[in-house]
Amino acid sequence: MQSVIQGLWLVVFLGALPIVFAILLQFVTQHTRLHDRLAAALASVVAPYFVSLAVLFALFAAFLGNDIWGRLQSQLQRLEGSIQREASAIRLMNALATAEGAGGETVGDRVKRYARITLAEELLPFRRVQSTRARDAFQDLARSVASGNSAFAARRTVQAAMLTAVGRIEQARSERFYATGAHNHPIIWIAVIALGALSQIAMVMVHISSRSSQAAALGLFTIGFSLTLIILTVSDQQLSHPPTIAPDVFAPVVGGTSLGP
Repeated sequence: MQSVIQGLWLVVFLGALPIVFAILLQFVTQHTRLHDRLAAALASVVAPYFVSLAVLFALFAAFLGNDIWGRLQSQLQRLEGSIQREASAIRLMNALATAEGAGGETVGDRVKRYARITLAEELLPFRRVQSTRARDAFQDLARSVASGNSAFAARRTVQAAMLTAVGRIEQARSERFYATGAHNHPIIWIAVIALGALSQIAMVMVHISSRSSQAAALGLFTIGFSLTLIILTVSDQQLSHPPTIAPDVFAPVVGGTSLGP
């Protein structure tokens, strides 16, 4: 909940930033003693001057939007793949333990316990950091399989398959948490905001002699600037808040969606 509130505040802040800057520019250039000096100094500035900066702003905004979209799609694919691989390995271990009957009861219980804790504390809802209980449950499961006193020690083929499955679970867990750490480089965000602000300044310079024209032109561009930042920020927030995982991902092992310890 706290991360959602922080994301909302970020959207509000970036959406309001161009508006506040535009109001400040309008006040300084039209309602202070600097107006006459600026009007005289900038009288020869032509309208196309604004276009060059606006085009750069649009290009950088498009690059950032494309980068966010590409990262989001890559993240979702990697998350889905890692969770499916983890679930597949868990189902394999559970099937092997069940096939062994009483001899595999201890390992089978640990498999079910790990699946329940992981589902409850890392996947529903999705967490970007690993749960201490899930990590401990996995380590306990790995030790029980690798131990020389394991019920499968007498059957090396089954134990080897179990150890392989444990390795797949560990790798899938690492990929799952690594995938949620993908973010855009802040330099791109800084460039977009800076070019947008420079475009606002250029707009003010072009229309310095007319208060009403300046207000209209600056207002329209600022609205577009603000909406662009809001859309990009909302899209970027999806990288930090992956979608909810289907609750039946480990259902064959945990027996439905029961999340008890």
